[in-house]
Amino acid sequence: MLEAYNAIHNFDIICLSETYFDSSFLSENPSLSSDGYTLVRADHPGNVKRGGVCVYHKNILPICFLNISLLQECLVFEFTLEKQKCILMTLYRSPSQSNDEFDNFMTNFELTLDVINNMDPFLFIVLGDFNANSCN
Repeated sequence: MLEAYNAIHNFDIICLSETYFDSSFLSENPSLSSDGYTLVRADHPGNVKRGGVCVYHKNILPICFLNISLLQECLVFEFTLEKQKCILMTLYRSPSQSNDEFDNFMTNFELTLDVINNMDPFLFIVLGDFNANSCN
């Protein structure tokens, strides 16, 4: 379904959350690959099928993934748009986090935002599934 939708819109970057991948889903698996795109994943820790995020980006795009996030289910990458540095972050937060886990998530989220802010990007986009309507 994703490939059919992309055939109409020809996206440069596709960000997905709640991918439910674990190590049994190899990135080279033909069911996960898409011609002309590179797949990058941040699966749920512990090799459990839940949560997680992934990014498909066109192979021709000069995208640099940054290892700066303190969040486990998060991908941050840098790209240039009209000679300006842009950063995109996509993440997933489980709605079943305890209060302590939520506090830890928020601390790590804010620290990651500080690192990105210090990079002084022209444009910074945050997206994903924050499950903001959970009790936390």
